[in-house]
Amino acid sequence: PSRRARPGSAATASRAFIARLIATCWSCTASPRTGRGPGGSATVRVYDMYWDYGIPISVARQRVGVLGQSGKLRLADGRYDDLKFRPGGFVALNIDHDRLQPLDSNLTVSGEPYDLKQNLSCDTEPPAFPGVDDYDVDSKGRTYAMLSSYLSAEGCGILRILADGSPDTDFGGVIPFEYSSQPPADLAIDARDRLLVARQPGGRKRASVVRYMDSGSIDTGFGRSGVAGVGFPLPNQVRGKVFSSVLPDGGILIATRSVGFSGSSGDLVLVFKYRSDGSLVRSFGTGGVARLKLGRRVGIRDMAIAPDGRIAFAARQGSHARVFALKPDGDPDLAFGNSGSASLPVELADRQSAFQSLAIDDAGRIVAGGRVATSKYHRDWLIARFERDGNTDFGFGKRGVVTLDIGKSKGSVFANATSDDDLVSEIAFDARERIVLAGISAPQGSGADLIVGRLRPGGGLDPTFGSRGIYRREYFLRAPWFAFSARPTDLAISSEGQIAVSNGWQGDGKSQGYEPFNEGAVVLLDPDGRPVRSFGRQGTSMIRDLTISGIRFDRCGRIIAAGSYYAGNYEDDFGLTRIGTDGIPDAGPHGKIMRIRSGVERKSRGWSLAADRKGRVYVAGKVLLPSLNSGVGVASVRLGLPSRCTKR
Repeated sequence: PSRRARPGSAATASRAFIARLIATCWSCTASPRTGRGPGGSATVRVYDMYWDYGIPISVARQRVGVLGQSGKLRLADGRYDDLKFRPGGFVALNIDHDRLQPLDSNLTVSGEPYDLKQNLSCDTEPPAFPGVDDYDVDSKGRTYAMLSSYLSAEGCGILRILADGSPDTDFGGVIPFEYSSQPPADLAIDARDRLLVARQPGGRKRASVVRYMDSGSIDTGFGRSGVAGVGFPLPNQVRGKVFSSVLPDGGILIATRSVGFSGSSGDLVLVFKYRSDGSLVRSFGTGGVARLKLGRRVGIRDMAIAPDGRIAFAARQGSHARVFALKPDGDPDLAFGNSGSASLPVELADRQSAFQSLAIDDAGRIVAGGRVATSKYHRDWLIARFERDGNTDFGFGKRGVVTLDIGKSKGSVFANATSDDDLVSEIAFDARERIVLAGISAPQGSGADLIVGRLRPGGGLDPTFGSRGIYRREYFLRAPWFAFSARPTDLAISSEGQIAVSNGWQGDGKSQGYEPFNEGAVVLLDPDGRPVRSFGRQGTSMIRDLTISGIRFDRCGRIIAAGSYYAGNYEDDFGLTRIGTDGIPDAGPHGKIMRIRSGVERKSRGWSLAADRKGRVYVAGKVLLPSLNSGVGVASVRLGLPSRCTKR
């Protein structure tokens, strides 16, 4: 819209089409594989936006089309996400990425969808129908489709489909992938119609490109036996978030996931135990490091320490939620659950689920939160409580589990939601041992809402908190090119019962033409679930240049926030700030944000924050080493204890 709509007017819910066109060589006849068709036609994407008071709220849907040499734009219907040129028309990928549909030159359906089943085995429990990760069309109209499971990031294989839509048996059926080695990342067809597949680094292996012959066999004349390596071997890569927790003696526990540590070809969970002076506790694990091979396709999402020193991890193994436990000395706690692993009750065991966060109460019970699938397109809040032995607590919810459909009351901006994605991302206990949850609700077409809830001891929502147990807010970052939301990154509760929830965003800006940015926010609620209006702007404090990943309260009610500080030139360092009770960062000797240099390459990311009772905080995260390996970095900052608390 050229002007803002007046509140309450009919134009408030108007829609606008925004098209971003990339100029191509109009005078030449290009190959279909370049994204340009004969005569200079180009594929374009058109975004159908929902606007409110002139501000873009969210992408409701995306459409694809063709821009001809004459400048005339033709759009396919809204069911497709991508187009590829083929002789006499196109091949279109639907928005669910589970169907390839042939279209004629007028972008209308011409024939049945391609058969993608092909008796694929995608190594999931249970076996899942695959989706299309990438596809391309050669000069003969044959379509190559790279498939993976909805329930796993692992690949299923590549198949070739003839121009008439039938499977190409001369291709050797399906080219499988080695799941534990190098998952596929992209495919392309060269000028001689040969298939090229790019694979991600895995274990001690470099990123690589594999070339296949027309029969589907590896072209041994390419590279080294058909494989060309790219870059350097990376044997000690940190993958995923870095977690930290302070120990009662002032030390710190660090956990992360590593790829190919010490020559291993598989993934490990590494747990480091440090004293307060930064030295490793050699009696923990092996020389201060516990190396845990928890199984295939395991990703840890959170860590907590029990009063007796046991260590618990929230995780996802394949498509199922898991909790793993270690003894205080770093060995697996085989008495916990099933040989150190606890899972959901049998009635939920066959559903797709994941734990994202967990906390441990004074009785040693573990409360884990995440999401569970109720249908193909619906995910609900999942909260489970486990006893010390790993069995679910039957006094909590239904057989130890509570599921909440947080997004059911809010549909799409145009119609009722046909999908939603609810997630519990943070958990904490207040002084009365009530369970406080922070997460998101993302109904289709509406963006993600920030949700904070509180449960009673039995697992039901606490009606005295917020609105019927829930505080909900549409929460967006105003980026220069778009407006979007992010899941909470941390949750903290003060001694007075105030609840703080943090968010953080990063944008590199390279592909959108704007400057890169880091930005974070903290929302502050009172003990009854209402925004503290005197904090920041109506209960929210926005922090520029700091992607907030962890928060803690100090004894004066101020909020310590840590994360990634944008250092310029597309580089980051660890960052730390202290936010006053009015929501304004304190200006100290380092400015409003303290930049913590890692001492290595300036591509560090602060992932977590831990604090002891002596005024010392730890910032843990990922650092890029000069060898191009990514490692774990831990910074200790002594803030000191105030002799008295001022108003700020």
